[in-house]
Amino acid sequence: HQEAVHLRLGQRDQVRRLADAELARPGSAKSRSRGVAMCLLAEIAEPRRRASLLLEAVGVLRLTGDRLELARALAALSSAQRAIGEAELARRALYQALHLADVCGAEHLRPSLS
Repeated sequence: HQEAVHLRLGQRDQVRRLADAELARPGSAKSRSRGVAMCLLAEIAEPRRRASLLLEAVGVLRLTGDRLELARALAALSSAQRAIGEAELARRALYQALHLADVCGAEHLRPSLS
């Protein structure tokens, strides 16, 4: 995704423009691209909005069957929930992320998820 490159370069407006375009694309309601775009928008959002976007992204990614992206989204959701004081929800999301990483055979991601 181009959005991720722009995010790493600190180009927040470009991230927002590209992600918004992906979200507006017809037929993207249940696509992996939509879930990933929502995760990228969440990275540039204020804390409460971040948690909301990530919760929605998790729902979309669950439908796509992409367990690896779902694990990443759950880990990000955990971090966002912790930042707004939702410790129990954060623990649950992190547990799910770590479990999915194991199921996917992506144990190498465990350190970056927690």
